Amino acid sequence: MSTLFTPSSHCHQHLNGFFKCFITMLTNVLTFVVFHLCLALSVSGQSPLKFLRRFEKLDYDSSSVSSAHARFKRSIDSRSDPFPITISLKYLDKTFKLKLKPDSSSFSSSHAFDENGKKKNVDLSFLFDGQVEGESNSYVYGSLIDGVFDGHIHIKDNVYHVEKIVKYDVNQLKPAYHSIIYSDDDIKFEKLRVKRHVDSSASSSCGLHGRVRRTMQRFQRSAVVEEPQLFTYGSGHQWTGASRNADEAMQPWRKYVEKVHRDDEELSDRWKRSADGLYDVRTCTLYMQADQKLWEFVYNHEGQRNSERTRNEILSLFNSHIKAVNTIYEGTNFNGIKGINFVVQRTTIFDNNTCPSIVTPDSGNPFCEENVDVSNFLNLNSIKNHSDFCLAYALTYRDFVGGTLGLAWVASPQPSEHTSGGICEIYKPYSEGSRRVRRSLNTGIITLVNYHNRVPPKVSQLTLAHEIGHNFGSPHDYPPFCQPGLPDGNYIMFASATSGDKVNNNKFSICSVNNISSVLHEVLRQNPNMPRLGSSAKRNCFKRRETSFCGNALVEDGEECDCGFNQQECRQRGDSCCYPRTHGGEAKGCTRVEGVQCSPSEGVCCNKSCQFITSSAHFLCRQATECSTDQYCKGNQPGCPLPDAKPNGTRCQDNTKVCNRGVMQFL
Repeated sequence: MSTLFTPSSHCHQHLNGFFKCFITMLTNVLTFVVFHLCLALSVSGQSPLKFLRRFEKLDYDSSSVSSAHARFKRSIDSRSDPFPITISLKYLDKTFKLKLKPDSSSFSSSHAFDENGKKKNVDLSFLFDGQVEGESNSYVYGSLIDGVFDGHIHIKDNVYHVEKIVKYDVNQLKPAYHSIIYSDDDIKFEKLRVKRHVDSSASSSCGLHGRVRRTMQRFQRSAVVEEPQLFTYGSGHQWTGASRNADEAMQPWRKYVEKVHRDDEELSDRWKRSADGLYDVRTCTLYMQADQKLWEFVYNHEGQRNSERTRNEILSLFNSHIKAVNTIYEGTNFNGIKGINFVVQRTTIFDNNTCPSIVTPDSGNPFCEENVDVSNFLNLNSIKNHSDFCLAYALTYRDFVGGTLGLAWVASPQPSEHTSGGICEIYKPYSEGSRRVRRSLNTGIITLVNYHNRVPPKVSQLTLAHEIGHNFGSPHDYPPFCQPGLPDGNYIMFASATSGDKVNNNKFSICSVNNISSVLHEVLRQNPNMPRLGSSAKRNCFKRRETSFCGNALVEDGEECDCGFNQQECRQRGDSCCYPRTHGGEAKGCTRVEGVQCSPSEGVCCNKSCQFITSSAHFLCRQATECSTDQYCKGNQPGCPLPDAKPNGTRCQDNTKVCNRGVMQFL
């Protein structure tokens, strides 16, 4: 090796050739260094990604997976396998066999997509979820594009992340692998350069501190009280005849959103209030936007300079973030309010062709300004009318000063405080100096870059959960007992970003739970369809959920049983036969305990001993009506048998009606 660094005697003897020899020597040195650096990366497994301690390379045959995906799509109407796609991944000494099925439940069934302001139909069949074979309480979600899986694997308390290597600037290494897999423990949080203390001069991953917080609070208290106007769920301003038709012509997506609201109104008579007076609506609808900065970055990386692929990659990014946020919020008991979840109602992707743009409350790209700080970027998102949604978020790829990753308006629990903002807030006027401006304060923003480096998805997902926590009414965690630090880590609403690998990083502190609960109680006690007069009262814009929820004591699709959210609720119901949503074991929630026949949550013909009630017990499970007979448990099912109808033509209800197939009808 030493001879490589020593000029030859020929170079010493011929001065004129010295520089030529020097260049030759320097070239040899650089070749040696680069070769051994690349060799070290490939042999030792050191990470070319600054935020990882280690990762495993994945180079499975993506073409065979892509072929399986294509075959499944062609035969989708005749499919019988609940998990048609299987992929095996290796991480250290583990092998994860992913069993995947299509799942686009993060997006509403009436999801409206527009690109550059034009509505388009999108195929979401590249989104999947599933489980790991042999891991009963596992959960997998992500996307499958060209046979390459990109997503997240939850096994017990461990989370593993699978990412395309082209997401990061490693093209100069020309890796022979298409993906990497790493765990939460592999993330080097210190490389994100985000400090872990909160004051006005500190670098904080959340922009809500010091001067910015005070400025936002003043603006939130400056709402201008207008003459009372009729405001119903689904309309950002008062509409009448011609103006509404003009709006629909200009905004083709709006009629799709309104259809959902009309459907909800038809179901309003089925909405129920719980014992504490809260309506049983738990879904917060989202408007998700990607600005041209994010589009450009994705286009040049995982989008592979293809517009359609870029669109799908951004939709995949939205999906993974909402899945992660739902995992957190659905798993939290907000002082009796359970099952809070999010669904994407509308998405907009702005590309470089949308700038410059003329921006109105209902159209145009508001994010064209090139150099803007985090508070002004939030203001740009708030310029447009977002009253049709619970929350409206914009994702970007802008490197904000101080390592700031997000910012959002904070909700206040009491309308008497005259502080606007947060979930369900409407588009209305505020005082800005001597001007009157209209803003939507049900908004937030996050960025995916920190000091020139793309942040790990775990961090951006927790950032979104954090900013939504502000929208739901939680300030940053305080006092000190809600900022415990190590060893268990800080909670979600700590001001600086967390890596996600500590026990508390994915949880809300009791301080946050209490703050969010106060806002939710104020919102959910309002009738979701009650017209709103003026701008002082809270609005309930939540919807009924479209998917099943383990923990609500209702047996729904995909569940064997459902005794409640936790073990205490199950005990109160006398059900020891079913695993609750949260418990200390490894079994999946809402499944029967091994060896039992049934759970009382499945029906009245299952007893507390987890056995079917036999026919010999003569247990009356349904009383007779004028058109049907008594029904008794038969010992072969947990539910009460269907009623037997009395003969057609049987007179009933004081001879004013007759029975027909067990139902009363007028004569």
